[in-house]
Amino acid sequence: FKVRPDDFQTALENLGGLGELRNQSVTTDDVTERVVDLESRIQTTELGVERLRTAMENADDINAFATLEQQLLARESDLEVLRGTLRTLRDQIDLSTITVTFVQDRVDNAIGVRYSNYEGIDAGARCPGTQNNSFDAEDEVTICFEIVNEGDQTLTDITLTETALQIEDLDDLTVVFGDPDDLAPGQSVMVATSLETERTLNLRVNVTATPTDGTSTEAAGPVVRATTSPQLFVQEAATVAGFGDGFESGAAVLGAVWQITQVLAGFFIPLLILAPIAWLVFAGLRRIFRLLGTKRAARRPATPPAPPAPPAPGTSPNSPPPPPGPHGGDDSDDDDADDDDDSDAQDDREVVMAAGQSAPSNIEI
Repeated sequence: FKVRPDDFQTALENLGGLGELRNQSVTTDDVTERVVDLESRIQTTELGVERLRTAMENADDINAFATLEQQLLARESDLEVLRGTLRTLRDQIDLSTITVTFVQDRVDNAIGVRYSNYEGIDAGARCPGTQNNSFDAEDEVTICFEIVNEGDQTLTDITLTETALQIEDLDDLTVVFGDPDDLAPGQSVMVATSLETERTLNLRVNVTATPTDGTSTEAAGPVVRATTSPQLFVQEAATVAGFGDGFESGAAVLGAVWQITQVLAGFFIPLLILAPIAWLVFAGLRRIFRLLGTKRAARRPATPPAPPAPPAPGTSPNSPPPPPGPHGGDDSDDDDADDDDDSDAQDDREVVMAAGQSAPSNIEI
């Protein structure tokens, strides 16, 4: 700011009232000698400029004229610098300069939340409780939440939410002490809720608030947040296994057996599809081997028939043979022949025997 010397002190006081004055300094600079020196240098330079102009008017040589012109330009530049400096000093003499620096204070806003509990329901009269309590199932428990303003500004619009306890706002809680609508720095508000325990709960408490300057409800900074994750530990009572537990275990075993059955069925069904194909391949190979065995037996040379067995003692060589069985022959021989038909080796033996018996008939013919 530029002010007249007569108004300097008044302007200084008015500017100091715009905020909290942290530092102020007033300096005076005596520029009398500098002004006198500048005025003298300006007069000398002006005389030098006039002489150069006169010399240029009387110059007959173009080179001399060019040299004088360059010197004149340099002197005129120096003269303008000196005049500018003198004007600045005179302005400083005629008007006082005030320099004001505004600095915004650094504001730290923060909020905290503390958890505690105790056994019994009394609308939070014994809040705060302790943090590491354990309870039995079906105990009546009070849970306390203390919200603390740990920042430099007043907090408003405070909210507290917790999913497991179905808390959506401070309206779902009981205010034990404090003002949740206007929480000054360093102050706290205590809220409580109660429940009947059933199982261990892992809580996640979220708290938010809006900082203000304390004179209005307008936000003076970003929303502040705090989170805590306590545990409400409940010791579950031991139960004796009954019919329901046994039924559930049996159902679980049946489910496991059904799963194993499905796995085995998925494994064997493709094999059942392949079984007829494998049987057809096996039957075909068996028939081929049987035909090959028949051909090999047909190529073998005929063997002479065995000589007839000598007659039994007491019988004549011309006695008739014993009567055949009911099937026209010996029953044992027929059974052996039936058994021979069941294997490839026995079939080959029958073919060899048939070939041996036909050869003597051909020789007799």
